[in-house]
Amino acid sequence: MAGALASVCANWSPMWSSAACTSVC
Repeated sequence: MAGALASVCANWSPMWSSAACTSVC
C-alpha cells in the first residue's frame, strides 16, 4: 500500500513528495 501511495505522490510532485509524502507514508 505504501508503495502505491508513494508512486501517486511522486506523480503529483517529486518535490513535495520527497518530504510531505515521506511523512504521510
